[in-house]
Amino acid sequence: MNLNKTFLNIKRVVYFLFLKSKILFFFKIKEFLKMQNWYFIYGPMFSGKTTTAINYIKNQTKPYSVIKHSFDTRYSSQQLATHSNIKLEQKNKTYIVDSDSFFNIADLLEKIVFIDEIQFFQTNILQKLLNKTVYFFGLDKDFKNQYFPISEELLKRVPANNKLHLKALCQCGNLAEYSCLKQGIETKKNILIGGSEKYKSTCLDCFKF
Repeated sequence: MNLNKTFLNIKRVVYFLFLKSKILFFFKIKEFLKMQNWYFIYGPMFSGKTTTAINYIKNQTKPYSVIKHSFDTRYSSQQLATHSNIKLEQKNKTYIVDSDSFFNIADLLEKIVFIDEIQFFQTNILQKLLNKTVYFFGLDKDFKNQYFPISEELLKRVPANNKLHLKALCQCGNLAEYSCLKQGIETKKNILIGGSEKYKSTCLDCFKF
């Protein structure tokens, strides 16, 4: 009798675990499908990420929203702007926010969203972007060759065919995949806003931090 009862309990536990795994799988698939229209365009400094973003936006014919992090005021505080001073003129479609104020405008976003300098944002904003077509542009790693948390998350979540790894040109002539501080520039911060006066792009052989 006790043996039958033990066997029955084992069956119940096995069934419960099986059912739990099916439910978890269902929710993972459901979330994965919500990210099928996410795109991640990433690379080191000076690889043309913002230029690519502006070109994508200019060719967009459907309603869209643009997000720019409030940290990045190097070339413009109100528009997307590149190192070479190419600017996106549609100011009325651009939201200047940080990770906290993003949630104030999240429900106002169009179905198509372009986000520049994504590395400055926190990963918690991603949940608000499910079921949207989102183009993320930004650095994958910092000058210490460490992944930015949100970039690392996007590399895991975004489908392989929706990722584009841009590269710059190293001073030695090789393709550059890394961003590093120029000689004489020192900081204890993980994030140091700057352009060519502080940073350069390098290949692995020339990379130093």
